[in-house]
Amino acid sequence: MNTKIAEIVTSKIIAELEKGNIIWLKTWKNNPISHQTKKPYTGINHWILNLQSMEKEYNDNLWLTYKQATRLKGNVKKGEHGTPIIFFQMVEYKDKDNEEKIKRIPLLKYFNVFNIAQCENITVPDWFNNKENNQIMEAESIYTNMQNKPELKHGGEKSAYYPTDDYIQIPDLTKFKNSNSYYATLYHEMIHATGNEKRLNRNIKNTFGDPDYAKEELTAEMGSSILNHHAGINTEELLKNNAGYIQSWLKALKDDRSLIIKASSQAEKAVNYILNKNQD
Repeated sequence: MNTKIAEIVTSKIIAELEKGNIIWLKTWKNNPISHQTKKPYTGINHWILNLQSMEKEYNDNLWLTYKQATRLKGNVKKGEHGTPIIFFQMVEYKDKDNEEKIKRIPLLKYFNVFNIAQCENITVPDWFNNKENNQIMEAESIYTNMQNKPELKHGGEKSAYYPTDDYIQIPDLTKFKNSNSYYATLYHEMIHATGNEKRLNRNIKNTFGDPDYAKEELTAEMGSSILNHHAGINTEELLKNNAGYIQSWLKALKDDRSLIIKASSQAEKAVNYILNKNQD
């Protein structure tokens, strides 16, 4: 690989960082959605259902009540337990000192909802997976043509590389904001996978909060940026998101910008491995 590509990408990311605060956004859909209203849950319910979805690794973050499942001519599977969420209902009552005056107070209630995976005879509606993301053959070929590649598994709500079992877990293509975002996320995890002891043998078995963990995240994101460029999906939107993610880890490392150069060097070696280029 021409080292100028890595230099170009590094320069662009540094230029974005110098513009100031950039926000990194997760590019796959992770909002819990009500099957009945077709709207995302908000407030505390958003966090409750997101945590439950991640813990149980549900493929679709879509929720409904027992009665709603019955109305759809389906049912909750035997033995499944609902997740309690809360809502406020406004209750009206007459003022005891002035019966013509109506007062309204919020009444806190809770009820159970079930993920669609906990139900039978109910299919995920078309409106939920309305993304028309398509495979990009050139971008796809980077994973396909990688020698000694990790296994790739689709599904769930999170993206990660698992070094012990040597596989990548990533949400389905339709879950992402667009196709480019899917491949950028896949490349990030592929860079992590190159650190496995049977590949480039980096220190990737570290824990969240360790400086080595942050450095590895920088390497993975820099590598993803270079592969985006190689695949021809280096859009402005992706670049800003790369920079936002990198900025979040630099803050954990006390804004040491020199680490970008070091991460870029490690990332270039990882990219060369993925592209089956000779290692210097």
